[in-house]
Amino acid sequence: MDNDILKAAVNATGVKTFEVGGNIYSITLLPASKGLVVGTQLLKVFAPVLGIMADKNTGDDGFTLPDEQTMFYEASTVLVSGMENIDILELVTLLLAGLKFNNEGVVFDTHFRGKYGELLLVLETALKENFGDFLSSYLKAKGLEIPTLRDMMKPKVQPQDESDS
Repeated sequence: MDNDILKAAVNATGVKTFEVGGNIYSITLLPASKGLVVGTQLLKVFAPVLGIMADKNTGDDGFTLPDEQTMFYEASTVLVSGMENIDILELVTLLLAGLKFNNEGVVFDTHFRGKYGELLLVLETALKENFGDFLSSYLKAKGLEIPTLRDMMKPKVQPQDESDS
């Protein structure tokens, strides 16, 4: 029970703790005012990509068919062209302000030097923790649920014809 109280207290501070590569990282969630500004910037970049995925979402089962290779090309092209509209370093610095590694402060440039895969995993978690509610709950409530890449890549199951039995 004491553990539940501690978790509730930590969550109330806006600190999220997670594991990457056997190490413990913690981030502090953005205040709502900053989250709104950053979320709007991200939406400007990702909205065209979401539009492509929704437009390509024409398979019989309601998901994009895995063999539609052009969808990933189009989505990545739109995403990369929109990246010039945000300052990546500013965004990462804001999302990872107060980052801790095994309860110690992090010097960004030296900590992640040569560890860009780990940086991306930490950044992915920071994005999910800060904006995951919007990208999942809000869009779903509006009927705009976008399938995950994992869902899109699942093999399409063909219905069995009764005459085959």
